Amino acid sequence: MDTRGGMAIYLLCLATFVTYLSANLITPVLPILAAQLGAKDLSLASVSGAYMVFLSMFQIFTGAFADRFGRRRIIALGSFIAAFSSVLCVFAISWEQLVILRAFGGIADAFTGPALLALVAELSGARKGRAMGVFRSSQGLSLIAGPMIGGGLAYFFSAYAPFFADFALTLLGIAIFLLLVPEAQRRRGVLSSPYSR
Repeated sequence: MDTRGGMAIYLLCLATFVTYLSANLITPVLPILAAQLGAKDLSLASVSGAYMVFLSMFQIFTGAFADRFGRRRIIALGSFIAAFSSVLCVFAISWEQLVILRAFGGIADAFTGPALLALVAELSGARKGRAMGVFRSSQGLSLIAGPMIGGGLAYFFSAYAPFFADFALTLLGIAIFLLLVPEAQRRRGVLSSPYSR
């Protein structure tokens, strides 16, 4: 991984951090919103678990879309749809609607996950282990920072504030993906990146 290739990976990880951070902002307020909408006991668990269930189920199939339509395009589309479904949670009038919206968000992120991993692998060249380490660290940091920041937004502003912040940060992450992170290309059967020339 040369200097330019390394820069591509760091930009990709920055975009990933911003996008995953935004998605984790809503984690601490989802149970509160669900309870306000009448969810209790197992209903609360279904609201929290719907996202992960559908994310896990659909990733088996969605990686092929990144191969066909391009990594960055699928990442941007999946991220936007997931953030849009997050904003719609603010307008849910029942916990059942909240479950559906979280499931929809899980499906959208199922398109993003495999595309991200594929793009990291393609842009990293021979030093895939190092690139994956940086990538996974950016994800891990977002898992820590997201709920903390989301909880702070809910405490100082409103329980709905993390949902709107999610959408705004996702737009920022998408801009970084599309403007700064290159799409790896296949030429004559050989995979290459604009940074590897």
